[in-house]
Amino acid sequence: MGLEQNLLLAIWIFSLLVISAFVPCHKRHSFVIAFITAQGLDWFAQMMFLQYNVLSFPVREFPKASDMSITLMIVLMPLYTAIYVIYEPRATRIVRAVYLVLWTSFATLTDITISRYSGLQDHKSYYWLVAELVFGVILVISNAVVRWFFRHLPLSREDRGNV
Repeated sequence: MGLEQNLLLAIWIFSLLVISAFVPCHKRHSFVIAFITAQGLDWFAQMMFLQYNVLSFPVREFPKASDMSITLMIVLMPLYTAIYVIYEPRATRIVRAVYLVLWTSFATLTDITISRYSGLQDHKSYYWLVAELVFGVILVISNAVVRWFFRHLPLSREDRGNV
């Protein structure tokens, strides 16, 4: 196996470990809704990048079926988003804004690292600010969908004030 295949396998193992270790039982519903929402939003964003030849994926899991990388776009970014949503602090807006900037920076740094040191992504004309904005929009919309989805449900004592 080459570097790219090993990296894809490592991302899958990392994702499964993070889900099993860091998603509390009482937050699983929020995690799933955020994960699915982020998948749809990220799929749409990546389709636009592919359509306008801004980004390509030379190494893909199913090269004849899709031009996208399933692992990077359907597993890794939604995982970041879902973890962001379930652990978002419920403090002031400034704290939440700093938390959002840190997560978008972390996602962008991961994206740039994967692009630079592996053959999984090829950025033709891709700027880090665009990545920050796209990741930020995905995080904010996913968080809003989770909040909207659970707005009328009675909360348990430990969730009160957290959703």
